Amino acid sequence: MDLDDIRPIIADVLRVDPREITSRSRLTVELGADSLDLYQIMVKTEEQFGIHVTEQEFSRIYTAGDIVRLIIKNRAEAVK
Repeated sequence: MDLDDIRPIIADVLRVDPREITSRSRLTVELGADSLDLYQIMVKTEEQFGIHVTEQEFSRIYTAGDIVRLIIKNRAEAVK
């Protein structure tokens, strides 16, 4: 699991060039996401990777890298 796995989701929702997205890209500040965009990214991420994101986790998403770390964390917890 790495940025290449979620880059297409972010690029699709935000209509940006995938090459513009780095792990440190701030979704709202640099990529122009609003709250609805963030919600759509998380719903698509949940569907694609079979995870559930809580509201508390969702509120801590600021960068593309945060999403990758969240997926890894949720998958690790699911294995326990």
